[in-house]
Amino acid sequence: MKDEYELYLKKIKARLAWLKKGSRDVFGTVLENNIYVLIDTSQSMHHHLSFVKEKLRLLIQDQLFAKERINVVAFNSIINPWRDRLTKINDSTTYSQLQPWIDGLNAEGSTNTLAALRFALADPATEAIYLLTDGRPDQKERHILSQVQYRQTFPIHTIAFNCNNQTANQFLFDLA
Repeated sequence: MKDEYELYLKKIKARLAWLKKGSRDVFGTVLENNIYVLIDTSQSMHHHLSFVKEKLRLLIQDQLFAKERINVVAFNSIINPWRDRLTKINDSTTYSQLQPWIDGLNAEGSTNTLAALRFALADPATEAIYLLTDGRPDQKERHILSQVQYRQTFPIHTIAFNCNNQTANQFLFDLA
C-alpha cells in the first residue's frame, strides 16, 4: 500500500512540475481555440514586461500551435492590437510574424483596460480572453464590470502581477 501511495505522489509531483514549466505557470493550460491575450504595457508594468514577453513567446510555442486563432493586444493609454481580429494560427509563420511585434512592446502610459476588453469582446469569434496586468485600470472598476458583464459569454482569465493591491486583485477576481 505504501508503494502505491509513493507512486501516486511521484505522479502528482511530476504533473505539478509539468504545470509549472513553460507558459503554463502564467497561463495555465489553454483550453479554448480562439483566444485574445491582452497585455498591460502601462508604465507600471516596466519591471514585468520582459517576463511577460518571454511567457507569451513560450505560450505560442508550447500551446497555441494546436489552437485555431489568436490575437494579442497590448494596451496602455491606447490599445495596440497585433491584428484587427483573431488570426489563424499556422505553425511557425504565426510565431515569426508575432515575434517582432512582441519584441517591440514597451512600457509607457496609463492603463486603459476597458478599451482592450472592448476590442476583444467585439470579435464574435472570441472564445476566451487572457488578461495580464499589474494594477488598477484608468476607469472605475464598476464601470468596466458593467460594460463587460452584458457582453461576456466566455471566460476572462485574469493574471495579476501586483498581488499587494487588494482593490486591483478584487477587480480582477470579479472580472473573471
